Amino acid sequence: MISKDQGNFHVPNLSVPAGRRNNKNNFRMQSFAMILMCGWLVCPADAAEWSGKGEFGFVMARGNSETETLNLGLQFERKSEKWRNDLKMTALRSSDDGELNAERYTLGYKSGYNFNANSYLFGAIRYDQDEFSSNDYQASLSIGYGRQLLDTDSQQLSVEIGPGVRRSEPNDPLRETETNVIGRLSSGYAWTISETASLTNDLLVEAGSDNTFAENELALNVAINSRFALKLAGAVRHNTDVDPGVEKTDTLTTANLVYKFGEQ
Repeated sequence: MISKDQGNFHVPNLSVPAGRRNNKNNFRMQSFAMILMCGWLVCPADAAEWSGKGEFGFVMARGNSETETLNLGLQFERKSEKWRNDLKMTALRSSDDGELNAERYTLGYKSGYNFNANSYLFGAIRYDQDEFSSNDYQASLSIGYGRQLLDTDSQQLSVEIGPGVRRSEPNDPLRETETNVIGRLSSGYAWTISETASLTNDLLVEAGSDNTFAENELALNVAINSRFALKLAGAVRHNTDVDPGVEKTDTLTTANLVYKFGEQ
């Protein structure tokens, strides 16, 4: 691994054959383009209510140690009588004494067609790039059935299940790209505790023959006003199949400033 000094961060440069590196870059660009296009083509803007939020968190320490952590998030939601659409992007980058120790980017899109108020079919695309995991990236495409189990003024709970396919690119250049059939299970829970506080929990599981990926985020949101809020969150990510020396479970605790925009 070779480090190149770029400002305050040291960016790792993996030694990968040029042909394979170009194929990886092409696949990433195609994944990004597909997800972004789906988000705007499925549901016409004038037929849907849309909303969104952006999250920002930054920590910098100087003195006996030099630590920098940047955490970003952006989410768009578009809803109509028949369609529900969600586009989400996140970025995490951290360094300690000039050495990069965390770098992760995720991009996901999900669209659902409502049969009625409680049942819908969905299609989902997810792209996950983590420089400090066993895989350079994981990309999945899935379809399935969703059900709104709880929908009251204070609590909402939905679950989704369905099949899909996942492509994984190992960080080890000697290992081949893996493509497997997966089963996808997800749930989303929201509880409005008071006029200014809410609790959310989002779970995602993708189980395949090569690896089972699971992620859960529990978050407490406290409103400052109608647009700004503070978010305290704890996330756990787990992969069952990792390279030697790589931890199977990662945890992340964040405190972010959230700005809400669009229809509220």
